[in-house]
Amino acid sequence: MRQGQDWPQAAFIRKLTPNIRGWTNYYHTWISQATFSRLDHLIWVKLRRWAYRRHPHTSATWIHNRYWHRRDSREVFATPMTPNGQVRLINHNETPSLFHAKVSGNRSPYDGDWVYWSRRRGHYPTVQTRVATLLKKQHGRCAYCGQYFQHDDQLEVDHSNGDRQNSRYNNLQALHGHCHDAKTREHTEYLPVGMRDKHQHTEERRDRKRSCSVLKQR
Repeated sequence: MRQGQDWPQAAFIRKLTPNIRGWTNYYHTWISQATFSRLDHLIWVKLRRWAYRRHPHTSATWIHNRYWHRRDSREVFATPMTPNGQVRLINHNETPSLFHAKVSGNRSPYDGDWVYWSRRRGHYPTVQTRVATLLKKQHGRCAYCGQYFQHDDQLEVDHSNGDRQNSRYNNLQALHGHCHDAKTREHTEYLPVGMRDKHQHTEERRDRKRSCSVLKQR
């Protein structure tokens, strides 16, 4: 930014944007949005100083209207709108943070839990690519009842809007076998109320009574 004191605004933005984009893409897996917001504030302070140095005898209002323009209900550092378009500077917080979830417990890719690894990685050797992709997209939950899939559940792929000719992922959803049957029969009360929002480690797939063995008398 010190080197570009005499550059035109468009050239200055084109030189600075790749550095911001590259830095945020490199650190977005573990840097929080709070850090990105703080960096955006520091960049704004430096940009204001950059503009004041170019126009030392001009009012702050004129400088703000000259280099900052409203776009998408917020002020951005950008060139005026021209027939060729507008060049604007990106912000750090425009890059979403991607948090990495640790592997829970003693899980291993070789333990056979195809639901967990499909939901986590989007692929598994013994699972079809379409099914694994849907599991990752749905975060391991059934699109009908909202419960987590278990490795012994029957999983079926359903067309969400009924158009069987459209096999794109935006028209596909993974369902339990019984949920698929319930959706076909249009029984919305197939599962008990309150079973949809429970956590993965506490929810039960079915409400069924456990049978107790009768003790034999001697």
